[in-house]
Formats: sequence, structure tokens, C-alpha cells
Amino acid sequence: MIRSRATDENTFASRIPHLLLVAGASGAGKTTFVRQLCAGTLPSELHSKLPTANDWDRIEGNRFVKRGIRPRLSDAATQARRGLVVHYDIVHIHRSEVENYADDPVFDLIPTADALTLINLRPSPTQLLEQLTNRQDIIRKEKGRMRGAWKALVLHPMRRLSLQLRGRNVPDKHDLYREAGWLDRCYAEWNRFVDTLPPHRRLTVEPVVDANSQPSFRLI
Repeated sequence: MIRSRATDENTFASRIPHLLLVAGASGAGKTTFVRQLCAGTLPSELHSKLPTANDWDRIEGNRFVKRGIRPRLSDAATQARRGLVVHYDIVHIHRSEVENYADDPVFDLIPTADALTLINLRPSPTQLLEQLTNRQDIIRKEKGRMRGAWKALVLHPMRRLSLQLRGRNVPDKHDLYREAGWLDRCYAEWNRFVDTLPPHRRLTVEPVVDANSQPSFRLI
């Protein structure tokens, strides 16, 4: 398991054989995609183009920005020995103190990877807003009303106020998705950053519902 700690060093004690980056906006279906990828249940058109990742390590890519730390690899014999799946929310930097994708510390991992595969999840704006709302409803039910209320009424407002006092606006994700053209601009910025990455396989995917009314995915 990759552990991270606050450090000024950018030291990597091991190589990652294959880094698979699953990227998309909040609510795009990244968690479901990663779950199906690791379980080997993706549709055949996708399964055939991706590595078998059932025993790969998995991390939330945005955790480094959230915690104010940089990734560091150690214990080379046990960490990411086959590959690493990184779940990355491309919207998060627009609600944080990070100015652009190149400054996000998670991408310090890319030079340590021998191979890189990028999955871009791209639901329509309407579908994305619906999925985000449904996901938040599920999270609130799982966490319980009191904990959800504390987070919504206290923690999030305090975080927004802290950033606003430092000159940073923290818009609500729903408002961003409803704003005409915002998602297109976000995708365009992400694509410009992706074009600067080392050579890699890139697939663009959209969430769909299969014949059994279950979440699934297809290539765009």
C-alpha cells in the first residue's frame, strides 16, 4: 500500500510498473469504473484494452492536495509491485488552492511509472449532474443524518470561509455544472494538461446502463 507523509523531498524508492489514471468530474462514475475494472466485469470492448488490475494498489489522487502533502514511495518490495490505480477528480483543483493540474502533487507519481494508461470519463452535463446528486444522497444515507448535517452545515462552510479569507472562491459543484460552458472549459483545461504527459494509452469512456439496468460503460 502506498503511504504518503508530509515531506519536502520528492523521493521515490521504487518504480510503478503500470499507472492507470481514472479521471473525470465529480459524480462521473470513477468509483464504479474502478470497481468493475478490478473485478474484471467491464464490457469486453473495454476489458480487452486494459490491464488486469484485480491485485493492484488503489489510491484517491486528490488526497495529496486535501492533506497538503506530496506522495513518497518506500518499501519497494511490497508497494505497487504490479500496478497502481489512481482515482482522480478533475474538478477538485477548481475548489482548492491549486492553480493548475501541473501543480497537483499526485502527478509526481507519473515519472516513476514504466507505463501509463489514462481513462477519461465523460458523461453528458445532464447525466453528470444527476449522478452527482444521486451519489451525494447515497453518501448521506450511509453516513447518517447527524454526520451528514455536521459536514454540510459546519465543516464545508468553515472550509469555504477559510479559503475565501485567503482570496479563494469555493463554488458549489452543482452550480459549476449548471453554469453554461463551465464543463467544456474544465475538460479543455484538463486535455491541455494531459497533452503534456509522457506517451500513454488514452481512452474516453461514458457511463451507460446495461440490459439489466446496471451501471456500465462504453467507449466514445
